[in-house]
Amino acid sequence: MGLPLALKMVAAEIAAGILTIEDIVYLLSQCRLKLLSQEYYPNTDRLAPVYLSFLRRLSEPLQEKLSMINYIPGTFDAREALEIMGCEGSDIEDLKTAIKHHVIHKNSNYQRFDIHGILRDCINEYILIKDLPVVRIRFCKVFSEILQELEKRTFTSEYQAALCQLNVEQQNFTKLFTDVFHCTGDTYDNFVNIASFEFNMSTPAFMFSSPETYEMGMIFYQECLRLTRKQRNEYDTSRVLIGWGRVVTNIKGDYILGEKHYRSALGIRQCFVKKSDFSLALLYQGLGWNLGCQGKLQEAIAFLEKALQTELELGMKLENLILNTFQTLALFHLDLDHMKIGEKYQMEALRRRRRAIGTDIHPIMGSMINNVGEMYRKKPDLKEAETHFRRGLDIKIRTNAAVKSIVDSEINLANLLTETGRTEDAIVLLHSSQSRIENLKGIYRDVKAQVHEAFGKAYVKEGNYTFASHSFRSAIECLEDSEPSDLGLLGLQCQLAEILISLQKYKEAINLMKTSLQGKEEAIKHNPFTLFVLRCYKIIRKAQIAYGLVSEAQESEKLGHIEFTRLENLFKDLKNKRGLERLHEEWE
Repeated sequence: MGLPLALKMVAAEIAAGILTIEDIVYLLSQCRLKLLSQEYYPNTDRLAPVYLSFLRRLSEPLQEKLSMINYIPGTFDAREALEIMGCEGSDIEDLKTAIKHHVIHKNSNYQRFDIHGILRDCINEYILIKDLPVVRIRFCKVFSEILQELEKRTFTSEYQAALCQLNVEQQNFTKLFTDVFHCTGDTYDNFVNIASFEFNMSTPAFMFSSPETYEMGMIFYQECLRLTRKQRNEYDTSRVLIGWGRVVTNIKGDYILGEKHYRSALGIRQCFVKKSDFSLALLYQGLGWNLGCQGKLQEAIAFLEKALQTELELGMKLENLILNTFQTLALFHLDLDHMKIGEKYQMEALRRRRRAIGTDIHPIMGSMINNVGEMYRKKPDLKEAETHFRRGLDIKIRTNAAVKSIVDSEINLANLLTETGRTEDAIVLLHSSQSRIENLKGIYRDVKAQVHEAFGKAYVKEGNYTFASHSFRSAIECLEDSEPSDLGLLGLQCQLAEILISLQKYKEAINLMKTSLQGKEEAIKHNPFTLFVLRCYKIIRKAQIAYGLVSEAQESEKLGHIEFTRLENLFKDLKNKRGLERLHEEWE
């Protein structure tokens, strides 16, 4: 890969009339002598003299500016390069000179540039940055501003271009996060703002989605927390804890750890009772969402209502934070069968989101309309639900929404088709979903599990229990590395056990439920309101009776009643009538 670059650099010198062909021959012959001098230049270093000869022919000021640009690890545009250099009047000419001499080359995207890997190595080795702390400050400020700009654009009609640039800049943002270890007084606020995500509401999911970047994110938060405590700035400490709580809740799904961070932040904020700001609203909303995911819906709604009150006091109308609060309130009220209240919040969220974006042709609007479909499904108005599911899916496909988002809508529609007896149509749609995620890995394993689960439901509806068992086994395999607290895995195991009973594979069903019940304590800790543990006892009792294990079935019934009583007392204490109704429906 180095030879074409060398030829281009030679040609540029000749074309510019700077060197004659004879000069070039002499220059390269001198480099060649160095290359052959194995005593001083081992094999791994022999390319350097060739490129270094061309780099050293550039002016010293330009060499220094190249060392600054080289601090950007990925591709960059002209604005980023100029700001890293300090934005002096002559910098644009220096950039053009570097491009002319092929030290900097145009990327496949002609609005961006890059430095060849070999030249990067040479610059790193031989042309050191004279004032590295200043360059780090510039880098931090430039790319934290870009992160903020892209976040804002993801909620506008420019969302596609913003998402593309987020992807293009990911390597640079990764370095931004690791540069927290070089934080100074000049960059402290930048890093705390990034950690708190006061301006970044969606990028955490983008930046920390893979196992590697998630681990990097956890290191970033630990360092930011250390910095705020070193500064003895409790307010900033609370902001970092809020951001950390959001990441572990929404990306890792660790609600217990997420709640711990939120509660710590809440304890600090109690010392700032007169300070009502964005950060406080974000804390109330994040804690409300976290508690709702644990099944603590009444407490969740109480915090969400505090969030909404704070947001309204701050004059918010179409900001993303208040729109998310409306949507989350709708979701949890509908889960409690508060249909009128839930519908009020849902339609208000849709109305405001439509005003904020200015069009329905946007992936976020596709998700909003899908949520309206979910509302109608719970009412239940299956005809309206299907209309909205199809409309939301169509918008997501037309706007090239994220694969996960499209597949979520396809699963919702497929489950509705199954529910209304159109299993063939559901299976065709799910094959489409399977094709979309076939080559995707990592964070998409939960989506793959949901697709297999939807297949399984369709096959159960058809009475094809053999195919259904294969589908649920595949879904479980997707989540086999999950924690014991993963309720999605526990729910899949319950469904598979029911199918095994239908196939008269009683022993296998019993063993599966025994395995599931080994993690019951973690499941209850993760969500005290879950009915899955009770369902396990109900299923294993059914299988034991069918298999002739009468005494074991009696023991399972006894343990089931203990779990039933625990849940009944929990729902009674909270005066959750709908929870009590679901509990009795489950155990009957």
